[in-house]
Amino acid sequence: MVPPFGLYARIDACLSGTAGPDGLRRLSEAAGVEALVQGLRAYPSYVPWLAKLGEAPGARVDRVALERALQPKPAADLLKLLPFTSAEPRNFVKTLLRRFETENLKRTLRRLLRAKAGETLPPPFLCDLGTAATVPVRRLREAASVADLVAGLAGTPFQRVLADALPAAEQAGSVFPLERALDHLQLSSCWFAAGRLAGADREGVRSLLGTEADVLSVLWAFRARHLYGLRPDEILPAMPPFGRRLAAQGRRALCEAADPAAFASVLAAGPYASMLEEDRTLVPDLVEVRGARLLWREARAMRAGSRTGLGQVVAFLWIVDREVRDVGALAECLHYGVDRAAMGRQVPGWPS
Repeated sequence: MVPPFGLYARIDACLSGTAGPDGLRRLSEAAGVEALVQGLRAYPSYVPWLAKLGEAPGARVDRVALERALQPKPAADLLKLLPFTSAEPRNFVKTLLRRFETENLKRTLRRLLRAKAGETLPPPFLCDLGTAATVPVRRLREAASVADLVAGLAGTPFQRVLADALPAAEQAGSVFPLERALDHLQLSSCWFAAGRLAGADREGVRSLLGTEADVLSVLWAFRARHLYGLRPDEILPAMPPFGRRLAAQGRRALCEAADPAAFASVLAAGPYASMLEEDRTLVPDLVEVRGARLLWREARAMRAGSRTGLGQVVAFLWIVDREVRDVGALAECLHYGVDRAAMGRQVPGWPS
């Protein structure tokens, strides 16, 4: 797909209105969440999403309100690009949109499982894709239990994977097996949809998807083995059978690592050593941040160097989605009084 001028112009316009790495650093100097919101108003891409923030009588401009205000933004930005894509690329972009429905399902599952445990939670934010949705958000909001939710997904690709993963989730008392099944479905769907694209588009898109598959494999292997105590033969079948730099032998070695130190040693010897700390140790809370930072850098490199329309679209989504998440991370750091040096370790899009 040779990108039409309209697609490039739309992507350029959207990204020119975002904060970017240097903007994130400036925003980190805000005195608090309200000052952060005021700083965001300097970036045109955020202005429409902040327009009603704090307008209601007695409404507080806090980190939760900010995150909820911005959560629809990446999906809305991606939907704006659909008219500028042709038939097969448009089908791929629609498959890419399923990642937002995957997040909807994960938030709903967390709510239902925690409600079952006796916790009372506010309704989660659900991204409404309108006519592009596979599962209407109304159906998710009305689900009274996980079984009710799974039954309501009949006729969608989500039902079978959740039904298959449900026994493991119930046994573990955790949403992790369900989230892993949903992420695997979304990533696999995008991978095979990319296989139907023309050569340049296919190669560009799969390079990013392959890196995402590798990063998720690392995170899943660590959590499944060392947080949930699963055996290698229970972990490997649930991992993506594709990737970019992490071969089957590397995935198996990660799954077979006997303890976190051995896991770190295997990771240090492979292509994703950058997910470890500088002293080659693994910090569970930060390994995910480092994986996200790696994806963010590759998306920015693709954005700068890709000459295919879909390469630009995928890089655009990764960049916009990452920045919205990073703004939420900054708001959380400011809320809890985290110092700026620590912020740089917790925000993947921090310039470095």
